[in-house]
Amino acid sequence: MNHEALYEERRFSWATPPLTAWSRRGIHRRPPYAAGRRFVIVHLDGLSRATLEYALENGYMPRLASALERGEQVLARAHAGAPASTPAFQAALFYGKTGDIPGYIWHDKVRGKNVRMDSPVDCARFEASLQGPRPALLAGGSTYCSIISGDASAPCYAMSKLARGFPWLPFGCDDEMNGWDHLASIVAHTAGLTTSAGMMAATAITGAWNSAVWALQKGRLKHEPRFLLNRMLLGELAVQLTSYFTLLDIARGVPAIYSVYAGYDENAHRRGPYSYDALSELTIADERLAQIRCAIRARPELQYELYVLADHGQEPTRPIEEVLSGPNLADWILSANRSGKVEVEHAGRRASERLRRERLSALPFCHDLCAGAIRDGGGEDGKPPVVVADAGDVAHVYFTDTKRSLSLDELLARWPAQARATLECPGSGIVAVRGGRAGFAFLRGRRFDLAEPGSLEGVLPYDGERLRGYLSEMVAKPSAGDLVVFGAGVEGGDVAFAYEFGSHGGVGVGDVETFVIHPWFVDFDGPAVKGPLDLHRFFTERYLPSHGDES
Repeated sequence: MNHEALYEERRFSWATPPLTAWSRRGIHRRPPYAAGRRFVIVHLDGLSRATLEYALENGYMPRLASALERGEQVLARAHAGAPASTPAFQAALFYGKTGDIPGYIWHDKVRGKNVRMDSPVDCARFEASLQGPRPALLAGGSTYCSIISGDASAPCYAMSKLARGFPWLPFGCDDEMNGWDHLASIVAHTAGLTTSAGMMAATAITGAWNSAVWALQKGRLKHEPRFLLNRMLLGELAVQLTSYFTLLDIARGVPAIYSVYAGYDENAHRRGPYSYDALSELTIADERLAQIRCAIRARPELQYELYVLADHGQEPTRPIEEVLSGPNLADWILSANRSGKVEVEHAGRRASERLRRERLSALPFCHDLCAGAIRDGGGEDGKPPVVVADAGDVAHVYFTDTKRSLSLDELLARWPAQARATLECPGSGIVAVRGGRAGFAFLRGRRFDLAEPGSLEGVLPYDGERLRGYLSEMVAKPSAGDLVVFGAGVEGGDVAFAYEFGSHGGVGVGDVETFVIHPWFVDFDGPAVKGPLDLHRFFTERYLPSHGDES
């Protein structure tokens, strides 16, 4: 064993050896899948390939960099799907289905309901729509801090399962166990809770100071109290519990383990993807990865294979309120006159009124977990009733005078002024809309037919055909907006429609370029494994071959 591995053993020896020894003496064991293998997937939420490479080169993830340099693991390219959002990625990875999900938040025109993936009820409804006759990828396994459960037998802290109550306990607590099993569980719980308690106390102090300085720089407190709460919950409590429960699951031979680390994503939203606050979370994740590798080496007979991946990346963004000097996209659209020209003073007044109403939203317990908002207005003075879902660096604009989705021709016939205002908004990048054979896209006065191969080459700094596929896929989703507005393509840098300084959900290069880190001995065909549906096929064929053969 090399020096780096020995260092990991010493650093984490107090946890791994006892959990391994006690689990060997226990009776709570899980058999591998039919292929004889087991896997651990560590999901680094919101980390783009470019940011990962920056972190590796600049010393934020030294242990992972060492593992890659030794050839123990291999870094491969991958990309997100459409939208570049966690629940969409997990739906494709776990179930092999994209599902009707146009973002993290959206409006269901048919039901007249807003839908949010930080709502347990909405998450449960969405996951139910994915389930079919075949077991999902995590059936018989465990997952920690995921949006949906993937049919895991132990879906601890999965948002879709919180509608049925809060599952505090990891795998095995309801099954037959002897005293050694109980001892291992007690140690894992106690270590996770006590370690996180001290770190949460420290974060409460340093985070409060950080938020105060940031609020003074920006001149507003928006989202900061909630951010402080999320830093303690996601960056401290969730990280510690996920780590120790993952070690316990490895010791017991749970065949499939999916562990999510969301601290980087949360900090990147608030401070930017290359900020010190965000990159420091990667150092914490790097330590946890070393801990997991150590636990896997302690049980070589279990044949665990470790993967590290991201669901999407993040793009550095400017909030649209900064680009428009106050108004957001909904304010802008609803301030258009009959010719489509926006009355800037009217937009400013709408923004001022909205900000007064939103003062309460600075409080951490007064609304939802993510920064995205769903806003409605209009319906008076000849203006259409409009709902705008600010889902990161993508926004969905719905005209709710009808329950059906509108094509470009219908929009121009019914609400031409508002369509023009959206297309000409300084905060609008690419705008996609239904119509024709595959939809249309607009950018700075140019119109693109999404049915024409090669039409989007050179529009953004990656493959134009992939961009064309993203846009076509988005407008084909029944729940997507009548206008789908992206922050990518705006002059001066990408725009977020939520109040974020790092964002995703759209089609920016930072949103969609991701990675998979896999064991050196695994035949992982990078060119063939392009997106989350390809990853589902890869994992199914390698670990659940009987499932992959079913039609």
